[in-house]
Amino acid sequence: MTPNLGIDTTVDVTPYLDCLRGSGVTFVCRYVNPIWVSRGLTREEGLSISNAGLSVVALYEWGAASYSASYFTRHQGQLDAERAFARAQRVGVPGGKPIYFAVDMDVGQKDLQAVDDYFDGVGQELRALGRSGPAYAVGAYGGYLTVAHLRATGRAGYVFQTYAWSQGRIVQDVNLYQEQNDVRICGFPNDRDISHGDGGGFKVE
Repeated sequence: MTPNLGIDTTVDVTPYLDCLRGSGVTFVCRYVNPIWVSRGLTREEGLSISNAGLSVVALYEWGAASYSASYFTRHQGQLDAERAFARAQRVGVPGGKPIYFAVDMDVGQKDLQAVDDYFDGVGQELRALGRSGPAYAVGAYGGYLTVAHLRATGRAGYVFQTYAWSQGRIVQDVNLYQEQNDVRICGFPNDRDISHGDGGGFKVE
């Protein structure tokens, strides 16, 4: 089966949608961060992407602070899940879809306990918030060791693997795979991704 082509980016893709569609892109991964962290996904952008016939995928990353293992604590996972939930709900991410929380670093065996603690916090908070709002699934972004471990331990139901820190290994039945950074499809900063399914993509209505 030919994989679906997508991108992930910190840029509002609204001005580029015709070009992206013409380039074969079928999904766009955007961040549901608080607006003071980055220019994250808005409901208006989500509607524009959806109306153009592309799917949206929800990511979350706090930024450079999260490039170190010391960031990943249970409390931080709860806080990030709360922030991601609020933004996703405002945007209109449907219940049942994943939010991919990023572990944007080269994780070693010594770091896995911190990663576990963080995702325990994420899962706990999303489950609690989902009792009175959209029930979002836990997704994880990272290198091979990170996503393989989180899937095997049941802490992430969806995994978005990057080629970085993976030494050529790919998790079986990976939901999304980041093939290359900074490819700049249509001339703006973005990374090239593929999916063999919907990867947790959705339409904003």
